[in-house]
Amino acid sequence: VTLRSKGRELLVISKQLDDSNSKLTSLYEMIKEIDTHTNLQHLMDSATRQAARIMGVKACSIKLLDPDRQCLWFASTYGLSEDYVSADCISIEKSAINRQIIQGSVYSIGRIDEESYFQYPENIRKEGIASMLCLPMKVEQKILGVFCVYSGEQHFFGEEEAEFFSLMTDLTSLALE
Repeated sequence: VTLRSKGRELLVISKQLDDSNSKLTSLYEMIKEIDTHTNLQHLMDSATRQAARIMGVKACSIKLLDPDRQCLWFASTYGLSEDYVSADCISIEKSAINRQIIQGSVYSIGRIDEESYFQYPENIRKEGIASMLCLPMKVEQKILGVFCVYSGEQHFFGEEEAEFFSLMTDLTSLALE
């Protein structure tokens, strides 16, 4: 029984190492691909596509601050419908979540079912988004916008996913700057 138990532990550890290696390899590939783009839109499109793939989620977006720093606009999306991204700007004043993110907070919600969180909650439900993880895009103290990944599953993002997505967000922010 002890040998069998140790064998299971080794299998779990082996799977965790394989997963970590796969993520790091994907992150390296993302860095290489981002580095090849000189066009800002292509760079953002590559980042959203790669982040969705690496994180194993249904969708991803980069929302950038407007020059007046009052609104966020979808600058690049992957896996989101035209209806979802065609909404007016997301007002920082009307969106407590985005205001917190712009101020530097990591935002993760495991169950999107409370309307008070969002400026356009009906669009989120129609899109099939069950959980999300959003991080501020910043370089030093300068906030550029918000990078989000969206899952169709509830409680999809844990601490490990948040830490890994933070690496992707930082790399993307540096490339944009």
